[in-house]
Amino acid sequence: MKFLVADDHAVFRVGLLYLLQRLDTEAEILEASDYAEALEIAEREDSIDLILVDLLMPGIEGYSGISGLRDRSRSAPIIVVSARENPADVQASLDNGAMGYLPKSSSSEVMLNAIRLVLAGGMYLPPALLGHPEGDQRVAGLEASFGQPRLSDQVARSLTRRQRDVMRLLALGRSNKAIAQELSLAEGTVKVHVSAIFKALNVTNRTEAVIIAGNFDADEAP
Repeated sequence: MKFLVADDHAVFRVGLLYLLQRLDTEAEILEASDYAEALEIAEREDSIDLILVDLLMPGIEGYSGISGLRDRSRSAPIIVVSARENPADVQASLDNGAMGYLPKSSSSEVMLNAIRLVLAGGMYLPPALLGHPEGDQRVAGLEASFGQPRLSDQVARSLTRRQRDVMRLLALGRSNKAIAQELSLAEGTVKVHVSAIFKALNVTNRTEAVIIAGNFDADEAP
């Protein structure tokens, strides 16, 4: 895989490089220390699989930089990795094309799982924003803009219609509470469906389920 890591703090870039090498020991990792350099790399390089970018770097206002990266490398999902953790920054990042937002205070395991989720076609939001009305509105807007995550036909055949509905929302990074609200179910019922999905896919957590699920259209599944 090929990654672009953009952060003006060299120490944090090194940390992200180490993290990505845990994900793929043969990964090609491109580095940038500001938005201008990141934009130049995105323009020049083909087949970038994922962009990890700090929100605040010298040279360009952060949201414009995110939008510019999306325009130059439309096939590569963008995850913002920032020390800022307020909902307004998260929402603005999503509005400008990010598919995930990771606080720098996140543990390495949370970061790895978020990266896997986004690479699998899902969306990662900080838990504090999930279920937040404004956060849900932003996610709904992105579903319309980018298309909903789709699961593989093989997975579709192994799940019930309701389980497929739940799986689609899991791929968006939704919490059980948020899924329950959207599908008009009790939260306990959602937990039962999630457990059944894990059993059907022979996985132990949400990230594994999303990765195995791949892409399918719940409406077209048998």
